[in-house]
Amino acid sequence: MIRRNNMKKLIAFLSLCIIFFSLPTSAGEADSLFILINAEHPLPEDYVEIHQDDFVEIAFTRNDGRPIQKMRREAAHALDEMLSAAREAGFDITVTSAYRSREYQKQLFDAAVESYLARGMTKKEALRLTKRYYALPGESEHESGLAADIHHLSCATLAFADTAEYRWLSENAHKYGYILRYPEGKESVTGIAFEPWHFRYVGREAAEEIYRTGLCLEEFLKEKS
Repeated sequence: MIRRNNMKKLIAFLSLCIIFFSLPTSAGEADSLFILINAEHPLPEDYVEIHQDDFVEIAFTRNDGRPIQKMRREAAHALDEMLSAAREAGFDITVTSAYRSREYQKQLFDAAVESYLARGMTKKEALRLTKRYYALPGESEHESGLAADIHHLSCATLAFADTAEYRWLSENAHKYGYILRYPEGKESVTGIAFEPWHFRYVGREAAEEIYRTGLCLEEFLKEKS
């Protein structure tokens, strides 16, 4: 009888563990492929240290003298597969930016602010405009190794949205586990202006659902919570 009671307690405990660990959080788990990273949910400071052995080089860094870009292993392999398929379809798409250190993100953010100040804008206005396209250090998806800027232009501009390359990516990225992270019309939810070049890896199952429903990542995670 004692053994039977102990077994029942063990089964009940394991059941609770399964339920607990299967529950998604609004921000995603720190090691999850769909961790939410934004102003309300900054990336944990030890994230890169924890996952440093999981970062690998990608195959399609833009060949213009920039360093070979890196991403987390699963995201990198899926990206290489996707861009290989794009090449086979006749599209020369490459990556201009993937993983960024927190220090480098700060450099980019500060440089953008300075460029607006040089045009005669106030500090408040410069910060507001910068935050439309640049996240503060610690709030950028690029620091996770799960996001990449992908296009074929000399720089990331809205003109990419009018190209056949963008149409191919927007119609096929989900097949490889990627989503357009900051879609047009979702600015009030994501807090970031439309970026046709910024794609985020979330895994194929989640990417296919996000593509099918037209949700952004914030909305997807809210539905799952």
